[in-house]
Order: sequence, then C-alpha cells, then structure tokens
Amino acid sequence: MNLFQKSILMLAPLSPYLTNLPVPDDTVSHWSVGVAAGIGKMADVSRTCEGNVISVENYQYSDVAAAVRYTDEPLTVSLSGGTSTAWMEHIQYDPMQPSAVGPNLQTKAVPYCVPMVGIDTKYIGLEVGWLTTFGQAAPLSLGPHYDLEENGFPAGSIRLGNRAKAHFSAGIARNFPLIAGGGLIDLGVARPIGEKGSQLFFGFGALPYDGIIFSLKADLNLSDRFTLVPRLGVKGGDAFEYGLSIGGRAKF
Repeated sequence: MNLFQKSILMLAPLSPYLTNLPVPDDTVSHWSVGVAAGIGKMADVSRTCEGNVISVENYQYSDVAAAVRYTDEPLTVSLSGGTSTAWMEHIQYDPMQPSAVGPNLQTKAVPYCVPMVGIDTKYIGLEVGWLTTFGQAAPLSLGPHYDLEENGFPAGSIRLGNRAKAHFSAGIARNFPLIAGGGLIDLGVARPIGEKGSQLFFGFGALPYDGIIFSLKADLNLSDRFTLVPRLGVKGGDAFEYGLSIGGRAKF
C-alpha cells in the first residue's frame, strides 16, 4: 500500500464526524484545515532541432500536503506545506537500441511550506506569500523542469469576478497539493455547481511538467462543514503526463 492509498484510508473514518459537527456561521471568523495526497507523472523530453524525440525521462512522483486557513472577511491568512518526491526512468530512442530503459533514479524529497495573507471579497480575491524549502542546500528538484533555490520564490493568487458566479482565477504555488493539485502555475475559470456552493475550476497548469496540462479542480461541499477536494491534470503529445489527487477540508 503506497502513501497515497494510506492517506485516503485516513480520511474515510473522519467524514461521518465532520459532516455532523455544528455548522459555522459564515458571517463571522472561522478556521479551516485540510489534508491531501496525490500521484502523477512528469516527463523530460529531449528533441532534435526538427522536433523529433530523442529520449524521454519519465518522473513518477508522489505529493502530500496539509493546510490551515483563518478567515475574518475580508482578511485571510493561510499556511500550507508538504513534501514531493519523484522517481526517474530514462528511455533512450536509439535505432540500434529501441526503447532502451536506463536505471531508475530517485530525486531527493522536497519539503516546503507556503505562508500567505490576503483579502477575499465578493468580487475580488488577492493573496500574496512565499514558498520556502526551509533553507536546504540548493537546488532541490521538483522534477525535470524546475529546481527550487534555497531562498524559494513568490507565491500568490488572484480572483476576478463574483465568487457566486463564473469568475477568473490564477495563481503561483497555490495548489493543494503543490504539483498533483494542478502545477506550480495555473489559470482558468471557476464557477459554482449544485445547490451547496460547490465550485468547479477548469483551465491550464504548468511546471514542472514538460508542457501545459489541462487542469480540472473541484471543491465539493458534502455538508456545510466538510468539503471534498479532488484534482486532475492531464497532457498528451510526445509524453503523457498527469497529476491526480484527493483531499478533504473541514471548517470550524
């Protein structure tokens, strides 16, 4: 049983208790906490000047994260963190050795945290923060296309439009978990679905993937207290890449 499967089993027994807790009043301040876990595949594709594929390095990865958020509208303060680990498999496209598979290499696990502060109003939301890797020696690889420097980089998100209707949303290092949740950078459109205030986001994500992935994210309100947060990102072309995660968030 892998780490992703263990995380799902940990969430399941909690759901009956979370859905039966007293409903918080959205007009006053409240806290929310969440956990999520994911898996996926990234690729480093080497190409000739004509665009022909020379070799592919596939990175299978796992992603786990936790987050806590305090809201006193319009103020929001949050702290998320987790760890990501990837395994590399090298495939050489050589006429003399077709599809030769090289040795598997494991990258160093990357622990990180992302503190953010912002505002969240009916028509606009804005958060700013910083992704840090706790000052570990650089570079720390999140895959084939991005190495984290030891001082980290800026994080944040922006929402434009009525949050109760279709609206634009974009962010850097805001996804939960960081990679399987949609990539380091993403943008798209979100809209409410159903009668419980659930949200559906569809758009695009990037880094540390080889190209742009199609991103689908949902916040499914199972009750006034508990939200299920599934995430899916996929990309075809010269190399198939994907990210898949599941998590939950409880409001207090």
